[in-house]
Amino acid sequence: MDKKVWIYIGAAFILGAIIQLIIAGPSAGSHYESPEDHAVWSGLKADNELLTLSQDDSYDIWIARTGTIDFFTIKNSTGQSVLEGTYFEDNSEEWIYYGEYYAEDCPCTINLNSTSMVVFTPFREAGMMGDEDVYFMQMMYASMTCCLGIVILVGANSIKQVSDTAAVELQQQNQSGL
Repeated sequence: MDKKVWIYIGAAFILGAIIQLIIAGPSAGSHYESPEDHAVWSGLKADNELLTLSQDDSYDIWIARTGTIDFFTIKNSTGQSVLEGTYFEDNSEEWIYYGEYYAEDCPCTINLNSTSMVVFTPFREAGMMGDEDVYFMQMMYASMTCCLGIVILVGANSIKQVSDTAAVELQQQNQSGL
């Protein structure tokens, strides 16, 4: 193929990479996942109820904004509290992020008296979620496409230089042989 064709192909790849970078910017958004949709335990009342959640995982605790909590504890088999409450308010009108529950020190029991629904979700599967994976993949595709375009441009230029040098050497050999 002609050198110009390879240059156009390389330039097209680089232009495609620039377009992918422009598209990637708005994809770095966020969305809200409702705790109810990811609940592994929920309730209003519990009296020394054994939590049967996996001990290999951690959990987020969410509390509905309506109502009140009179009493809420989670204790391991030695009677120590394993509840890490932070009372961080989420950007939701319906739910408040209460804290984290680390199940590795369990089996644990829960004591709860509430008029607000309490929900346990797997760690970081509810609340405001970022779309970093989509953004990262688009950035990686753009970077790879740009690198491929650069390789094509450099390769086309190198092949052209080698073929020009070979043609000159061949011409010099032909002239000296005459």
